[in-house]
Amino acid sequence: MPVAAGLKALVRSDIRVKLWGNLSFNPISALTGGMLEKTAGGPAAPAVSRGMMVEAQAIGEALGLARQQITELVALCGKGCEQYEALSAAIAGEPQSSGGSL
Repeated sequence: MPVAAGLKALVRSDIRVKLWGNLSFNPISALTGGMLEKTAGGPAAPAVSRGMMVEAQAIGEALGLARQQITELVALCGKGCEQYEALSAAIAGEPQSSGGSL
């Protein structure tokens, strides 16, 4: 079983790297109409794709931390507390309530 678990972790890691690359290079190729070989060699491609990948990593890390915090909130106050509801909505991508009228 440890071998199978190690292989599963390796495959997941490979998939994450593939998705991370697709996140940046697919939109660049779509917007420029060029194939990866052409667009990746352009002068701005490394900086643009790196910026997109760094942003994706930050979002992933923030969601991971938020999910950890939501588990802690459930232990502290359950699913009915205001903090849980706000964080749960943020993870789901729901718009934030202003909390009052304009």
